[in-house]
Amino acid sequence: MSSLKLNPNFDIAAFLKEFWQQKPTLLKQLVEFDDPLSPNELAGLACEDEVESRLIRGSHNWMLQHGPFKESEFAQLPPDSWTLLVQGVDLFVQEFRDLKDLFQFIPKWRFEDVMASFATPGGGVGPHFDYYDVFLIQGRGERHWQLGQKCDTSNEITTDTGLQLLEHFTLQQEFTLNKGDVLYVPPQYAHWGKAISPSFCYSVGFRAPSAAEMLEGFSDALIAGSSPALRFTSSPDGMISDPHKIKDQDLNIAYSLIHGDLEDKDIFSKWFGSFMTTPKYPELFHLPEKRITAAELQELLVVNKSKLHMNPASRLAYLENLEEKLLHFFVDGRVYSLSNSYSESISKLCKETSLFHEVFSDPSTPDEIVNFILDMLHEGSLLLESDV
Repeated sequence: MSSLKLNPNFDIAAFLKEFWQQKPTLLKQLVEFDDPLSPNELAGLACEDEVESRLIRGSHNWMLQHGPFKESEFAQLPPDSWTLLVQGVDLFVQEFRDLKDLFQFIPKWRFEDVMASFATPGGGVGPHFDYYDVFLIQGRGERHWQLGQKCDTSNEITTDTGLQLLEHFTLQQEFTLNKGDVLYVPPQYAHWGKAISPSFCYSVGFRAPSAAEMLEGFSDALIAGSSPALRFTSSPDGMISDPHKIKDQDLNIAYSLIHGDLEDKDIFSKWFGSFMTTPKYPELFHLPEKRITAAELQELLVVNKSKLHMNPASRLAYLENLEEKLLHFFVDGRVYSLSNSYSESISKLCKETSLFHEVFSDPSTPDEIVNFILDMLHEGSLLLESDV
């Protein structure tokens, strides 16, 4: 179990009321945290094919390069004015998963990933803004942050370097962060960090899909589930004098064809839960070589002392439909619909994923639970590891 804890003086309720998604704030000494990786180890991660990484050189005329990198490229870097950024480090290092778990006062299904950055003096990514909330956690060294205006689509952006940087930055606040300090930046606030000394910074970000993304995704789901036999038929009402005119009756018929599904909240809720739990890196899911039965898995767990572990790239969430007495359990974009009598069990599994092992190895576990746990194993969401 992780020993990481938030500063006991941190008032979560006050933070959520006064700052969350409203305005930036510096949270001094919020967490006591030792860097899990050295600069060389972070660079080693950036050399791996399955790891998303970027290298940004310069302090004003920035140059962007995408990984994976070769070790020789890091050996040729100057002593200052560059930044290495590695996405999804929580998928590869347990300590980063512990770090993200400090922020469970935010819905966990909104969590995106932990990005680690190492910067030499003068290094940074330039003035920019994001459309999501982020906690910037300072590791070793010092980093100076400038906060600017709240931005929107009207702000001029330059993309010459491959980065989405602001043409105009209006300084409003500035802070120097030391180890354990955390800077919270809500969506659309301009910010610009620059390393004072060789330093680590860890960004805990949250998913914030745009309305356009949700419209596209939900529309695709409706299209996939629509019957080709469901088609427009014109109104049988009397003829009109102008054959080019679309009658109100025909318009209403066409509108009703799509309006029904759009108003069905249960259809949307199942899609939304699936959408929000879709993994960011599906390539990190490796399916087992062969499918096994529930009895075979129970034997492996009980007799062979094997263990079930969550895939670090997995995402879980659930919601209840009280009217239908149903619970929808979302795992990596899939939905398992169960009786809401299992709501307490599912809640416990989401909070403490090690319980998947205990629940499945219990012979009294209901078939409904056994079946979806077995499916999670076959889909790569659960991993089977042997102790013998």
